[in-house]
Amino acid sequence: MGVIDPKLTNVRKTRLKYYKVRGMCKGKRCIIKKSKVESYKANQNESVCCTGWAYSAVLDACSPTCSMGCIGGRCVSPEVCHCDPPATLHPLHNNICITCDPPCENSKCVNNTCICFDGYQKINNTCQPVCDSCVHGSCVAPNSCQCLPGYGGENCEPLCDICVNGVCVEPNVCSCMEGYLRNASGCYKPCPKDCKTCNSQGECQDGVCDGFSIKGKILERCCDGWEYDNRMRRCKPSCLSGCGDGECVEPNRCECKAPLVLNSSKKCVNPKPHCDLPCTNGTCTANNVCTCHAGYTQKDTYTCVPKCEQPCINGVCVEPDTCQCLDGFESQGKWKCDPICNDCIHGKCVAPNTCHCDSGYTKVNGKCLPVCDSECQNGFCSGPNKCECNLGYEIDPLDRFTCRPVCNPACVNASCVFPGTCSCYPGYESLTANICKPKCDDCLNGDCIGPNECRCHEGYELIGTKCRPVCSQICVNGFCSAPDTCSCNNGYELDASDKFSCNPICKEKCVNGTCVSPDVCQCLEGYEKTSNENSCKPKCANCEHGLCIRPGVCSCDDGYVLYSKQCVPVCSSLCINGYCKSPNECGCHEGYIRNSSDPSMCYKPCSGPCNNGICNRHGNCICDPGYKLDENESCVAIPIVHCENCNGTCGDDGDCKCWDGNTCSNVTLIEPASVKSAEGLAGLQLTWLLGGCVSFLLLVLVIGVIVQMWRKRQEFVTKSVDGVGGNQYGSVVYTVPDTLMKRNISEEAYSDNDDVEEVTAQDKLEAAERLLASQIVFEHDKI
Repeated sequence: MGVIDPKLTNVRKTRLKYYKVRGMCKGKRCIIKKSKVESYKANQNESVCCTGWAYSAVLDACSPTCSMGCIGGRCVSPEVCHCDPPATLHPLHNNICITCDPPCENSKCVNNTCICFDGYQKINNTCQPVCDSCVHGSCVAPNSCQCLPGYGGENCEPLCDICVNGVCVEPNVCSCMEGYLRNASGCYKPCPKDCKTCNSQGECQDGVCDGFSIKGKILERCCDGWEYDNRMRRCKPSCLSGCGDGECVEPNRCECKAPLVLNSSKKCVNPKPHCDLPCTNGTCTANNVCTCHAGYTQKDTYTCVPKCEQPCINGVCVEPDTCQCLDGFESQGKWKCDPICNDCIHGKCVAPNTCHCDSGYTKVNGKCLPVCDSECQNGFCSGPNKCECNLGYEIDPLDRFTCRPVCNPACVNASCVFPGTCSCYPGYESLTANICKPKCDDCLNGDCIGPNECRCHEGYELIGTKCRPVCSQICVNGFCSAPDTCSCNNGYELDASDKFSCNPICKEKCVNGTCVSPDVCQCLEGYEKTSNENSCKPKCANCEHGLCIRPGVCSCDDGYVLYSKQCVPVCSSLCINGYCKSPNECGCHEGYIRNSSDPSMCYKPCSGPCNNGICNRHGNCICDPGYKLDENESCVAIPIVHCENCNGTCGDDGDCKCWDGNTCSNVTLIEPASVKSAEGLAGLQLTWLLGGCVSFLLLVLVIGVIVQMWRKRQEFVTKSVDGVGGNQYGSVVYTVPDTLMKRNISEEAYSDNDDVEEVTAQDKLEAAERLLASQIVFEHDKI
């Protein structure tokens, strides 16, 4: 449209007419030296477009014009700019179509503001999908979760490879139902005692239990978790919640057939489809598959557009089988819209207010001028699709709309950019006015044969773009600086016997270590670093009270000796009832205290007062003669008893014992004041007799102790040959571990039998004490 009645016009035009001067021609063309303006008359028919419209030769019709342009949109009528969605017209500039910045995602742009689609909400200026529940996953689309590893399903529930008759509480963590036990295949219900089909793993195989008798007939019954199938006449597994469209294959375990899946309720259901974006004019029927509503067709994966039976010419199908004409067009039937032109003389209305000129021409300021499909480069359009070149240019044989510059002589490794001017190709540099040579950034030890392309000399090889020297062996801790020549890295020096190896340099010599890198020492096995990084000392597991002289070897301090790989203190005297705490210092055992007069002896206080007695070193109360110990740990006097007419022995308890062991009769307790002299003489003789016997026994015991001590001394002399035995005073020492050790003995332990000797000696001392106490009682009786 936009075309008025055509009319014949008589116009006066001017054109440039070229002519030769002095007949100078070069090649096939004349060199134009002068020109003049020539006027001529021409009659032509013109299609005149209405105001606000302009002729388009491409469309051969008048098209609407927007004087300020229509940036980002389409000029659909004079001074009317139309924006295609999602772009909108700028509120202050009606010739600019804008879109939201940054572009809208999951939303549409309205007045430079993103409005979220349904199922999305704005979070931090971006439209994020909304999910009802998405624990253990991330919401990637409305009500669609992308689960974390180990989770799946609609609500991202934990997944277990095998969890029969159980609940998957964490990824691959199955919690068995009550009454079920876990095995390799999941959880199983143990067979009841009367199950007839229990397999080796304790699972009820067919669910058949012992039957019961009715009128002499045995009827089988099904175990728990099984039910009787009347049709199949056998027990079948039972699923309490049902399996939907699946099959109950074991008690409370459903097996689904594709495409069904097991939901959280342990039923087989069709999986809910998921689409990453909302379906416009459609329904999500499968994963990322939208099915269009009736009357709509698929535009893209998530968009359905209305469908019209026939194409809408110059219109838009806005509803099923409904066309809406574009602005500047009017309906010419159900499916066609024609452009509207106010006036289009001698032309065809091909667009709103757009007239079309004759073929090969276009309207410019109301005039039709020749048209070239492409702009004439370095020339001008002299006729429809015909270019004429400027001076110094010629038509490119490959492109009739391009005039290329002419260079003579021809350019080598370069292109002719202006008449008589060469420009080197990338990677080349000028050698002469028309010749360019290749350029290399770095071609040391080689020849540049192309842009950044080196041909290396002998003994070098190309690595990347550079020629590097070649060494027949790898340079250890160095680099190849010339053919078969190594240079060492900083902190290294060349090995005198191997020209391809560099050794690390340590400024200070490594003590008990090896130099492994510059100024870095590594200790030998069994050694460790000292405060000096270049020095290593031997390492011992436990060397308290000693000096580690080599790995695992400890030299003990004075007063200590090595025992069980530890330095223990040595005491010159035996620690009685104690232990050697430090050199020549005894510590008492628990419950004992040190004797002030003898530091090497510890004694145990008596629990009672021990009146009329002596408390020995073991805390035992030894009563004086004529006394005995009572329940209060105190010594009480023994009453003196005389036996009259005792034809036997009178005991301490006052009973007269006959010689044959029987108790005598007629025994009278006589106080000392009434004893007759004759009777006293008889009793005195008996007392001397008993005292002699006891003295003899005591003498034998003392002789035995002396003989035993002499034997121990001889044994000690024998042990001393090996460095173990007597003390520094030459006396016998019975050693116990941790109580007494010989001085200046290293790396050896004393005998483990010493504690046996100590116990034996102690027992003998106690025996001597008991005999001595008896002798005291005996002597008291004599008195």
